[in-house]
This record gives sequence, C-alpha cells and structure tokens, in this order.
Amino acid sequence: MRTPHSEIYGIFVSDRVDKGPVGRVDIHYSLYGLVNGLVVMDRDSSGTETEELIAKINDELVEMTKIDDRNFELTVAFATKVLTFGKEELDEE
Repeated sequence: MRTPHSEIYGIFVSDRVDKGPVGRVDIHYSLYGLVNGLVVMDRDSSGTETEELIAKINDELVEMTKIDDRNFELTVAFATKVLTFGKEELDEE
C-alpha cells in the first residue's frame, strides 16, 4: 500500500530494551480513511501475547479508528530470519 502518510515504530520488550527491538510496526494512512498496518516480529509469540500487542497498537498508536472498524487492517508476521542492510555500510564510512 502506497500512502502519503506512514509511521514506523520499533517493538521492544521492557526488560530487554538494551538488546534492541524484537519487531516493528508499519502503519499506513490512506487519503480515504483506510489504515493498514504490518507487524513483523523476530520471534514467535502466543496468541495471548499477539492479541495484547494488537490491543496496544490499537489503543496507543492508531487514534483515528479501531481494529474492529472496517477501515483498519493489521497483519502480523513472524520472521524466522531478520536482516538489515545499509546501516553498517554507512557506519563504516
């Protein structure tokens, strides 16, 4: 989804913040009132943990709508391998 307004957030575990993010949330707002989100986690989580995360995203990050509304869709993916490209190359220069 290509939109003029997007936000990206890191997901951290409170007792492991120093170890870096365990995932990220991308939220895209369309001009037509639609909100589309993608959560990518670097580890699997229980159904309860996933539901709690969705509720937190719904309550704290997306203020214009609710997950129960028809205009908000959130996809959650669990990645088995996460690679980041570009940052290390810039840091070395």
